[in-house]
Amino acid sequence: RPAPRPRHGSAAHGREQARRARLDNSTFVQASVADLETLDLPQFDYVTAVGIYTWVPADLQQAINAFAARQLKPGGLLGLHYSSMPGAAVRDPACSYIKWLAAAQPGNSAERFTAAVKKTQQLAQCSKFFDENKPAAKMLAEYATAPIDATAHDVLNCQPHSFYFHEVLEATAAHGFDYIGSANLLPDYPELVLSREAFAVFESLTEGAGLQLREATRDMLMNTGQRFDVFRSPGDPARSAPAAGVGSLGALYLQRAGTKRDIERRRQYAQAAPVDITAPVYSAVLDVAEEQSTTIAGALANEALASFDRTAVTRAIEHLFALGYLNVLLQATPAPPPNDGNYRLTSALNNELLRDTIASPRPHWLASPVLGSPVPVPAASRLSLFALVGGDLEDAWRELSAAYPELADSRGNRLDDYAAFRAEIERGLPRFKSDVLPQLLRAGIVEARGYRPSG
Repeated sequence: RPAPRPRHGSAAHGREQARRARLDNSTFVQASVADLETLDLPQFDYVTAVGIYTWVPADLQQAINAFAARQLKPGGLLGLHYSSMPGAAVRDPACSYIKWLAAAQPGNSAERFTAAVKKTQQLAQCSKFFDENKPAAKMLAEYATAPIDATAHDVLNCQPHSFYFHEVLEATAAHGFDYIGSANLLPDYPELVLSREAFAVFESLTEGAGLQLREATRDMLMNTGQRFDVFRSPGDPARSAPAAGVGSLGALYLQRAGTKRDIERRRQYAQAAPVDITAPVYSAVLDVAEEQSTTIAGALANEALASFDRTAVTRAIEHLFALGYLNVLLQATPAPPPNDGNYRLTSALNNELLRDTIASPRPHWLASPVLGSPVPVPAASRLSLFALVGGDLEDAWRELSAAYPELADSRGNRLDDYAAFRAEIERGLPRFKSDVLPQLLRAGIVEARGYRPSG
């Protein structure tokens, strides 16, 4: 077995990952945000703080904003991920209590966190707080089964104050930043994330309203507990005020994500949503992007879409992209080669990412040179991909079974040994090959051995 890797989250771990992934264009610095101004760093196109902003004291939150304002190029982007109100209202008291309780326990952080969760579960059995706050009780149950190290880090370092959007907006505006939208994209379209009834309320309450009231109303309707906001630094008008909408991105390519079988999923979505994404204009856009990639400008000029209003077409493209039915690509993608059953990952980076996240239950990113961005791949699909490219399934089984003693298959049956685990993966491979693999091929994440796309 390989030697133990450096601890997750450390600069040494990042350097080791980069070495394994054969990346020579990355620099890793481990330091307090307050000390970054002493380092000789270049100007950046974007700065992101994920899983940090709510987990550091107020002075370091301001240091993050000041660092971004100082180091970003004109018109550069700042991405802030943070725990937000009102959805975090039941989380903050429970996290604070576990944090206080853990401080009184012996051992390292994982041991103190485990002991604190067990004691909090005892309290929850006769606690009015947990009895009257079901989401907090659910969160406590999840803490008892979640990966210990990562969860202990999140909870024990969490600050007791989650933010309302307007607080973060004012803090960043003090450094000259303008709010652009959500890095997750979908929250920027209330018509896609709210029910018909909720959207009608949203429209009536925010008609003629400013940004703060619109965002606060959406957050109340959705009970938002986390936000990932993007802000633009001040700079020259040419960079800081780009044209809005997909019409300004005409040179990028569109490509349908998924298959024609997604019509049933779209029908189910349309039953509750204010927007009917099964309408003819949506289907026509998907058909145009079905067989091969086309530029956005080419799609807008396509004869198949000529009968639709241009505004309706651009809105359909935006909606389908936000919902994950369309990819926006840096370059055209070739049609996938014949399924010969012999595949490999196209980069050492993805080999490293796949192996490093094989035991995680959450979606994780793989890098796509075609999309120019990472692609989230769910846990089950990552296991299928790991098997398809010849990964060591027995090693994966040891890691998974150690992390999750109650590991179960897709039908809820407990997986007691490696043979049952391997059989479960093999059962899922045909569907993976038909539904997921074509997308990974077109994204340039996977290739058939011996095949090189032209161009």
